[in-house]
Amino acid sequence: MVSEVGDADNNPVAQWVTPFTGDMENGRFVLMAGWPNFPAMGKAFGNFLTDGAGDEVMVEWAATATYDARNLYIVEELHNALGQ
Repeated sequence: MVSEVGDADNNPVAQWVTPFTGDMENGRFVLMAGWPNFPAMGKAFGNFLTDGAGDEVMVEWAATATYDARNLYIVEELHNALGQ
C-alpha cells in the first residue's frame, strides 16, 4: 500500500516490514521505507503524512498491527517459507 501511494505521486519508494531484535510482542516491528534521495523522501513524507495520501494505509496498518489472532511474525514466517 505504501508503494501504491508513492507510485500515484510519481515518487518511487522501497519498503520492508521487519521485527526488532528480541521477542516478538505488540509494537516490536517496524515498517521501513527508503528513497533514492532526500528530496524524494521529503516529497513522500509531505504527500503521505501532511497531505493525507497515507491516511487509508495507516488505518490498515493499525488494524494489522493490533490484530490478535494473527501477527506479523506469523505472516513473515509464512512468506519466508513459501520459497522452500
